[in-house]
Amino acid sequence: AVLVVSCPCALSLAVPAALAASTAQLSRHGVLLARGHALDRVPKVDLWLFDKTGTLTTAEPVVAQVRVLDPAFSRAQVLALARALEQGVEHPLARAFLAEEQADARIEPLHDLHAVAHGGMQAQWQGQTLRLGHADFAGVAEAAAPPDTAIPLTRLGLSLGGRALAVFDIAETLRPGAREALQALRQGGAEVAVLSGDAPRTVAAWAAQLGLEHAEGGLSPEDKLARVRRWRAQGRVVAMVGDGVNDAPVLAAADLSVSFAGAAPIARAGADVILHHPDMCALPRLVATGRRTVGVMRQNLIWAVVYNLIAIPLAVAGFITPVWAAVGMSSSSLLVVLNAARLARRERPVKTT
Repeated sequence: AVLVVSCPCALSLAVPAALAASTAQLSRHGVLLARGHALDRVPKVDLWLFDKTGTLTTAEPVVAQVRVLDPAFSRAQVLALARALEQGVEHPLARAFLAEEQADARIEPLHDLHAVAHGGMQAQWQGQTLRLGHADFAGVAEAAAPPDTAIPLTRLGLSLGGRALAVFDIAETLRPGAREALQALRQGGAEVAVLSGDAPRTVAAWAAQLGLEHAEGGLSPEDKLARVRRWRAQGRVVAMVGDGVNDAPVLAAADLSVSFAGAAPIARAGADVILHHPDMCALPRLVATGRRTVGVMRQNLIWAVVYNLIAIPLAVAGFITPVWAAVGMSSSSLLVVLNAARLARRERPVKTT
């Protein structure tokens, strides 16, 4: 009877049963747990960091305005040059030029095309350096001026041999559910911040729209990484949500990393959690499920320990026969599994407002 009662079946099922049930429940809502520790860490996160482009905004930006600065070039020509520079680039802003229908002018091929970290794209064209990117990198002073609109826009400059050719205003759309998700995370007691490589004024405009107090722009991947390491050294539990190649080091350094199914492969490979739906409202569901999972695991462990503390002395004293010991052991294990199964039941949608 003592051997049967002391079988650690319930104890060994306490955690795996809860994790399996929660994983199944989240998968129905498009949330894939790539690593097992994710659910345990989610409730501990007190600082959520977000990239802007492609994360808080959709991955389908559009060219809202084109201002040609050199009369020797037409609108179609500068758009064609920009599109040629962005060929094969995974950054979401590149898709605005790739989808531009008016970039139909015929141009000579580019040579030595490559990306410049924290700058933009660069190539050789007609024996001169062609650049597309932020104002400082492209050398287009007009790109540094804020857009004449209340709508947050990303402004890029195009230059050839140090001569300004054009300024592009790229409009982005807020990702579905982003505003509600950030509000729910803040209401849950966590701090929310934005770290982006985009122009500080653009990042500040988006942060104002989202009601965020902490937002930093103009950051290189090294800057973001330094901030994450500093916050972790201060005892903060940091979660990073990003989708780009530049986000990969930061995702790896965070306590919890979240990305999207459509993200760059290197960002997706390093993520602890992958969201398969574009709607960001899955984040509050992930947090709520993580808290419930930890609670159920704690309940299961307490029950398994208490059961053994009571049943083993009774079996030693001869009050429990082998038959009843088997019944008790099976019932204890079944209770743990049934308690964990509550996590897999279908729920009402998580309220984010």
